[in-house]
Amino acid sequence: MNVNCCTVCRLFVAHIWTCNKFRCGEKRRPEYHCSCSDDCVENNDCCVNYQAACKGEASWVEEECEDITEPQCPKGFNKSPVLLFSLDGFRAEYLQTWGGLLPVISKLQKCGTYTSSMRPVYPSKTFPNHYSIVTGLYPESHGIIDNKMYDLKRNAYFTLKSKEKFNPEWYQGQPIWLTAMYQGLKAGTFFWPGSDVAVDGTFPDLYKEYNSSIPFEERVVTVLRWLQLPEDERPHFYTLYLEEPDSSGHKFGPVSSGVILALQRVDAIVGMLMDGLKQMNLHKCLNIIFISDHGKFIYIKYVTILKGFYKVIF
Repeated sequence: MNVNCCTVCRLFVAHIWTCNKFRCGEKRRPEYHCSCSDDCVENNDCCVNYQAACKGEASWVEEECEDITEPQCPKGFNKSPVLLFSLDGFRAEYLQTWGGLLPVISKLQKCGTYTSSMRPVYPSKTFPNHYSIVTGLYPESHGIIDNKMYDLKRNAYFTLKSKEKFNPEWYQGQPIWLTAMYQGLKAGTFFWPGSDVAVDGTFPDLYKEYNSSIPFEERVVTVLRWLQLPEDERPHFYTLYLEEPDSSGHKFGPVSSGVILALQRVDAIVGMLMDGLKQMNLHKCLNIIFISDHGKFIYIKYVTILKGFYKVIF
C-alpha cells in the first residue's frame, strides 16, 4: 500500500484537539476532531485555542489575574453555571513542589480561592471520597464504604468493574446533581462515581457511562459543547473527572517522573478547558471547583502478623 506524506499528515492531524500555526487556515475535513479553518467560527466547530493560535489573541494562561466581583456572562446565561472538576489522586504537595511545571493550575491557585490541603474520608479510596464530596455524607451514611464491598444480606459483591456497580441499592444520600434537578435546574455529568447510576431512580439530565478509554480532550470538549446547548436544554451544574495523576501514581509511585508527566498532561487539559471557556466568553461566568479525592504516600515495607489469629467459619 502506498501512503504519501499528505495522507500521513491528515491522519496525524485527525488525532489533534488543538490548533497550531501549521493548521491555521486548513481545509475542513470531517475526520478532524475540531477545525482551524477560516470559517470555523461561522460553523461553530473551532478548536478550543483557535483565537489564540490563529488570530493572535492571548491564551487564558497568558492573561493577568482579574478581580471579578460579579459574573460577566454572555446573553442566554441568566445563572452562572457550576463545574465540579476532579483530578484523581492530586495530593496537595504536588502543587507546592512542581507548581512551576503546571502554569495553568498554578494560575488558578494564584487568581482564585484555594485551600492548602483537604482531609479525605476513610477509607481514602476513589469511590468513597468522590461520593462523599457530592453527598456531604461520610461513607458509613452514604453506603459506598470502599471500591470493593460485599453485602451479606443480599449476597452481592460491588466492584468497579462489575455490573453491580450500577445497582442503585448501594448508593444512599442525595448527590448534588439530583439536588440541582429537584430544584428545577439541569445537570450534566461527564464521569463521577455514581453519576451513571439511577440513584433514587433518576439519572442526570446528561451523563456518560464511565469508560476510562475516552480521551481527556474529548471529555473537556463535550462539556464545552454542553455549555453551547440552547438555554432550555443546557445544564446548570456539571461534573468532570480525570483519572490522573492517580493512575500514574499507582504505576510509577507518587513521587516519580511518570507522575510529573501525568501532572503536566493534566495541566494542559485544564488549559484546554480554560481556553475553550475564554473563546466562548464564559471564563468570567462559569464557576469552577477543582478538587481531588485523596493523596498518596510511599510505603517502604509492611509486615502481616497472622500468629494468634484463628480462622472463623460464618
